[in-house]
Amino acid sequence: MINSFNKQKVISKVLNLFNDCEGIILTGSFLTKKFDVNSDIDVILISSKINHSFTEKIQINNILFELIYIPINKVDLILKNDIVNLKGVLINMLSSCEVIKNDENISTNLISYSRYLHQKNYPFLDEHKKAEIQLKIIDNIEELCFRKNDFVVNFIIINEITTLFIFLYANKKAAFIGNAKN
Repeated sequence: MINSFNKQKVISKVLNLFNDCEGIILTGSFLTKKFDVNSDIDVILISSKINHSFTEKIQINNILFELIYIPINKVDLILKNDIVNLKGVLINMLSSCEVIKNDENISTNLISYSRYLHQKNYPFLDEHKKAEIQLKIIDNIEELCFRKNDFVVNFIIINEITTLFIFLYANKKAAFIGNAKN
C-alpha cells in the first residue's frame, strides 16, 4: 500500500496535471489496503471544458492512472446512464472516494447527487439509516415549533418532513440485503 507521503505526492501530481478541472476525486483501490504495485490510480475529473465523458489510461513516472472525465453539463445524464447501462460502476466508485479539488462544490455535489440517485433507484435502508431519518423528522418538527412565524422556512421544513415520511413508508417493509458487486 502507498504510504501517506506517497499519497500526498500522487495528489500533488494529479492537482498539477489537471489543475484546469473544476473537480478532482480519487477513488478505487488506491484508497484501500488492496492497492499494490500493479494497481492503477482511479481519478474522476469533472470539467466544463469537455463535451462528453470518456476514460483513458496514462502512465506518468511509472504510475498508471485511469482517468474518468465527466463534463459538468452532463453529470445528470452520465449518472443516470451509469445506473441503467453500467450497473452503477461510477456510483460505486463515488461511494468510497476522496475529494482533492472542489471548485464551487463541484466534486461534493457530484458525490451527493450520485448517492441521491442510488437511494432513489435502490431505496432499501438498514435499520440504522431508518432510525437516522426518524431522528431527522423529530428535529424538523422541533424546528417547526421554534420558528412559528417564519412561513417560508416552515414551508421548506414541512416539505422535507413529508419527503422523509414518504421515504420511510416506502421502506417500511423492505429490507436491505446489500449491494451487488459490479
